[in-house]
Amino acid sequence: MILLNRAVVAFGLGIAPDPDVLDLHWQHLSLADLRADLVGSLVDLHAQPPLWNGVIGLASIACDARVDCAARVLHGLHLVLSMGLFLLLYALGRRLLRHRGAAALIALGFSLSPAAIYYENYLFYPQLTAFLFAVFAWALLRWLDDRGLVSLAVLAGALVTLSWTWTLFHPVFVLVVLAAVLVAARPAPRAALIMAAVALLLSLAPAIKNQVRFGFFGAGSWLGLNLSQVAPGGVDGCGFSDYIALHGQPDGHLGSMFNDPRMIAYSAACRDAALERIRAQPLTYARDRLRQVISALSLRPSDYIFDPPNWDRYPILLRQTEIRASDGSLRPVAVATRLGVLGFNLAVLAFMLWRMGRSRNPLERRFLGVMAVFVVLFFGLAHGANGSEQERMRFTIHPLLWLYGCLMLWAAARGLWGRGSHPSPSSGPLPGGGR
Repeated sequence: MILLNRAVVAFGLGIAPDPDVLDLHWQHLSLADLRADLVGSLVDLHAQPPLWNGVIGLASIACDARVDCAARVLHGLHLVLSMGLFLLLYALGRRLLRHRGAAALIALGFSLSPAAIYYENYLFYPQLTAFLFAVFAWALLRWLDDRGLVSLAVLAGALVTLSWTWTLFHPVFVLVVLAAVLVAARPAPRAALIMAAVALLLSLAPAIKNQVRFGFFGAGSWLGLNLSQVAPGGVDGCGFSDYIALHGQPDGHLGSMFNDPRMIAYSAACRDAALERIRAQPLTYARDRLRQVISALSLRPSDYIFDPPNWDRYPILLRQTEIRASDGSLRPVAVATRLGVLGFNLAVLAFMLWRMGRSRNPLERRFLGVMAVFVVLFFGLAHGANGSEQERMRFTIHPLLWLYGCLMLWAAARGLWGRGSHPSPSSGPLPGGGR
């Protein structure tokens, strides 16, 4: 069914990735540079962690730096990741719900959702980070159940890979989440502590490389510009367009320009100015960040700004999410849509908290305890240190919200129509392999 759906999307609706994203995205290095010297390009990359550009570089080498070919290769990778997300959600649903049919429907619903199709056709790393997050969640559930070092290695590896893909997954993020994992599994064996320490050191590798190569400790050099977006009132002269105006655009390639070594000092000055504003107006900063989180939760992940070609042909209900028209008047349908999405997402988060405290399955309680730490850190860093990319950001954890949204609806339906014959998510301890 998934393959049939994708065939209809691609051939019937004409929805496909935009190859220009590979050359025009700020985070992407030049395909020609990656093909000519992949290792050297990644060593010289300070704007972002290296993994995603490494993937693009391999596609560029395979395609002799031809954009259309590289786009097809990466789209193929995204299709493989989509199948992986289906299998991981099925495995998670089966363990938590103990019902194969319901787990399959949950996974299938996610795979056929607009968000899954949108990011499958968006040649950027959200598809990869969503897959890695699902791997982490699946391995966490196994680790809490069997205490196997293989499961711990997989979840730690997923965290490290996330940290090499996106600066949001800072080594401190990795440290706190790994600590939560070990606390949830206490008493943790010594081998687990050693493995967690190794994972933390590996997550530091991009920052150590940048310290040695460029003299700053961090996985990416854009922190100052990102903080300038969220500082109260903004910071004058610290936008990406301001950097272009100051330094120009070498060779017409945005990714190369924003990876120029001059960015490091420029961003550091912006960081200092942004932190000064935040310290001067902490309550304003906190209020604005809370509003940003609420705004993020009122939008669907597919309500983003980089629609694939022909995306307007996809049959999405209530597509318009801008709550005000050009004349300033309210759009009632858009307001209702965003309030409905916000209400549902808040209900899902509340349901997860309720399950964390009330589930009769101790495995699920420990699992959700770690997930609570992950989600709080995720929202805090995503919106505390970055601006208007909340929809794309939230897709990373969308598999978890989708899973528990379905479990919430399952529980509500059972409450309305009776318990029936199938186990509920609140049943007692789960067997290791489900059924």
